[in-house]
Amino acid sequence: MDVIKRRWILILLLVGVMLAGTFYGQWQEKRIEDRVVMSEFPAHNKNSREQAKVHINSADQDELDRLPGIGAVLAKRIVEFRTAHGPFQNIKDLTKVKGITEAEFRRLEKKIEL
Repeated sequence: MDVIKRRWILILLLVGVMLAGTFYGQWQEKRIEDRVVMSEFPAHNKNSREQAKVHINSADQDELDRLPGIGAVLAKRIVEFRTAHGPFQNIKDLTKVKGITEAEFRRLEKKIEL
């Protein structure tokens, strides 16, 4: 291989390394920003979500939706069930809502209260 081809290959490799470093640096900055933003808002902080229990007789659909495994559909069903049948008498009554299985209830049991 002659000298000119070697120089072009070296130049291309250097440009590639510089571009990769630039993209990696921007990606790291974005990750750091995301961590800072997440820690500023308690609703997104995993520890605060685990500590605060949700009152199933007074929680609105958004609050119920924040429970693990409860999406918008189940949250809506819980609110509709509560509206139709009155407040839950005990937390186990949550299993009467269509879609809340025993396994789902056991996962939620420590995160909810009346």
